[in-house]
Amino acid sequence: MTYSFQTEKKPCAMQLRLQSAYPRNIFVVGYDASNNDPYFRRYCELMPGKLHTFFFGMPLSPKTLKVQIFDRDDRIFNMATTFELDKPKIVGLRTSPLSLDRDSANFLHFAEQLAVEMPTLKTGGTYEENGFEVDLYNDLPTSTPARIESNLDYIEVSKTDFLKMTVPRRVLILLHEFSHNFLNGNPESEIESDIHALSIYLSRGYPFMEGIYAFTKILHDNNQSMERLEWMYEFMINHQLYIDQ
Repeated sequence: MTYSFQTEKKPCAMQLRLQSAYPRNIFVVGYDASNNDPYFRRYCELMPGKLHTFFFGMPLSPKTLKVQIFDRDDRIFNMATTFELDKPKIVGLRTSPLSLDRDSANFLHFAEQLAVEMPTLKTGGTYEENGFEVDLYNDLPTSTPARIESNLDYIEVSKTDFLKMTVPRRVLILLHEFSHNFLNGNPESEIESDIHALSIYLSRGYPFMEGIYAFTKILHDNNQSMERLEWMYEFMINHQLYIDQ
């Protein structure tokens, strides 16, 4: 099923109600109709006989949002054969504004601008705003999509990796790197960076699941990473503004 909404680049959220007589995994993706850049992308797990309500927060939205909804297993795109749904609707965005210092507010604006414009930005370029710098490369010689050195205040980004992400995931990764040098008491602490970045991200009304996906796609499968993911999951559960039902 495909839907189109004129979101006009305004903050908003999408509400979606789904149900099925059987356990199903329904894939939902929302993207910019002009360039197919994704704003959310997730699986919605359905329990038999239960009416589920899912929310997709968009502090940033495209002019025209296209949404595709289909069963992961049968992949029939033009009709719902294994589940029922109400037409998705656009609703107001829930936020919980933080009192940010000037640097954090300025970087948040910069990060959101870069996240939206990423498809058109040229690699090999340096992007600057309010004293912040991001250098964009095709790829980085690391397993991470972005990095910041402890003794340098510019962020390096892999465009190849960022284009695989939704817009919210890009914002969160940039906030994480920014936090290392500008907000942390200990610049080397990943947990401190997670706390700062997630606090800002969730307060803006970004999707909880996009935050989960941002890190599960990056962290390696080892005990330390699993412990960190479990901690982040609990943090986001306790601070999310939208609760799926």
